[in-house]
Amino acid sequence: MNAMGPNQASGYTTRLLKGGAVLDDTRRVVRLAIGVDDVRGWLHGLADSGETPPWSDGVRARLSQGLLAPTRETATKQLIAGGESKLVEFKQTAGVNVHTHKRDPVLELTVVKTVAGLMNAEGGTLLVGVTDTGEVSGIDADLKTFGRRQTTDGFALWLNNLLDNALGPTAASLVRISFESHDDKTLSRVDVTPGKQPAFVRSGKGEADLYVRLNNATRRLNTSEALNFIRTKWN
Repeated sequence: MNAMGPNQASGYTTRLLKGGAVLDDTRRVVRLAIGVDDVRGWLHGLADSGETPPWSDGVRARLSQGLLAPTRETATKQLIAGGESKLVEFKQTAGVNVHTHKRDPVLELTVVKTVAGLMNAEGGTLLVGVTDTGEVSGIDADLKTFGRRQTTDGFALWLNNLLDNALGPTAASLVRISFESHDDKTLSRVDVTPGKQPAFVRSGKGEADLYVRLNNATRRLNTSEALNFIRTKWN
């Protein structure tokens, strides 16, 4: 089947949805009929223009879940504009207390928990150097704590080691760390691939906890919840 162009995709999708041909497995129908890349581009275009899509909120939610999730190609500025969600998290620093300007193990652990939570859910993106309100603050506060390696390479090495020690090498390999300049400030983009097995956060007490991303927050599951979650998701 030949893929349609964006304009053809738009017209076909509109007719498909208005004509009542949308099935419960909406994403499968659209992917087979048009091609996911064309539809993703069209949906992002609608979002940018503010145009109201020609379908119900329920259908739009099902489409968005599969086609508008963050990917490595999704522009970072779009992620910031969209705010925090089940798939996107902002951190002003990767472990530096903004008041004392010193590294804080508790704050470092929140970064690990966020990455693990995304990995145990649907994946997503952590943006370091962005405040809760979406203001780009940059990663200078973190860089200043790295001694002679106050570079993005030093930041990436530190974060890789943090995740490796807390989650293990298999989980750490599912993370891609990159850097971008926004408003003359450097932020770190951490893209997380969903895991094929649970990622446990190991603490210094020899314990291991399971975290999962729920809506725009990361939650620790108790023993019963963790067992049920693992059984449902991976078995």
